[in-house]
Amino acid sequence: MQDYREVPEGRARPLMIFHAPYPLVERAAASRLRPVRMRQAFEALGFEVVTVAGYASQRRRAMRRALHRVDQYLSVCGHLPDDVQASPMPFLYSENATIPSALTEPRHMPVHPRLDTALFSRLIRRGVAVGSFYRDLYWRFPRFRQGIHPAVDNALKAAYTAELWSWRRLGVQVYLPSQAMAPHLPVIRPERIKALPPGADPQAVSQVSRPRPGSLELLFIGVLGDNYVLDAVAEAVGQVPQVRLTLCVRQETWQATADHYAPLLPPGRHEVIHTERQGLEPLYERASLGVLLVEPSPYWDFAVPYKLYEYLAHELPVVATAGTETGRIVEELGIGWTLPYSAEALAALLRRLADNPGERLAVQERMRQVLAQQTWQARARQVAADLSPRSLDLLDSPDSGESKEKV
Repeated sequence: MQDYREVPEGRARPLMIFHAPYPLVERAAASRLRPVRMRQAFEALGFEVVTVAGYASQRRRAMRRALHRVDQYLSVCGHLPDDVQASPMPFLYSENATIPSALTEPRHMPVHPRLDTALFSRLIRRGVAVGSFYRDLYWRFPRFRQGIHPAVDNALKAAYTAELWSWRRLGVQVYLPSQAMAPHLPVIRPERIKALPPGADPQAVSQVSRPRPGSLELLFIGVLGDNYVLDAVAEAVGQVPQVRLTLCVRQETWQATADHYAPLLPPGRHEVIHTERQGLEPLYERASLGVLLVEPSPYWDFAVPYKLYEYLAHELPVVATAGTETGRIVEELGIGWTLPYSAEALAALLRRLADNPGERLAVQERMRQVLAQQTWQARARQVAADLSPRSLDLLDSPDSGESKEKV
């Protein structure tokens, strides 16, 4: 029997099931970091978290344990919705893969089309709400499917669509990186869609942005090519002598793009670095601005990059492209500047900031003010509020004995 902590009136901690159709491991890629951070956030809030993750055989065993724990929780704690003395209902939150759950085995075989849907169905029959984060919609855009055999492409599209139809039939609450992504998502009813962007992780930060007086350094962390085209940034830095640019990119992507970018970068005022994790902290400390000024594309109409919230956690003001979803967030939160994608517009901003350092400092102060509402714990609280509102009432009770971050 799984242990759980007691809270007021002898009730158990609120229970939630965390589901991911792949192993949870710490990796540099945002697609692998997000589920780890979300699970940690639920635990930090005080939930009893039962994890169902891994490959199919691992998930199948974990599903049996999870269903047993839910039945145990409901039988011991009570589950009448109108009973104020009853413990709050459990819920399941899933972090979906970039491919259908049926295909997440190594090399995508064997296929398990009903495994995860069956878990959702069994929980819903018990009155447990289910929500799932839908990571991206590359499969809806032909330019991301180039080189795929038509038969394979059609099979993949059928698998994606079938999964969404199963969620629709079950009434799954679907979360997307942004609300702007919703019109591109087929099958799911609009009222069952909510935005759940990435979160900031201030506890992982050891160095916030503290550039030397008189310096102005731009920092880009990410993958050059594909969606990240930075020609205008390189050209703008070349136009403003007091500015430097640091590109922290994967070695393989730099090798693939060096012939293009090397002629654009100003000699002696740029640096290309290949590092991750703790190696990034010194880069954040010396940086003045975080770069998300990328060439617009239909994908940027709804995409929300993980690094935007890493910049926020490091109090690094952001330069983003006007008209993109990233630009909208930067404007809404007041955490940077939005510009047309042009070297001239960025060069003008850089000259202004070089002459008026207080403007950058004011934005940095604004970032400190909004950070608490943009953390992973804030995202987890949003999910709990949607799927089991009374669980937060219990966790936030002043006599619960818990000491948690308030967001």
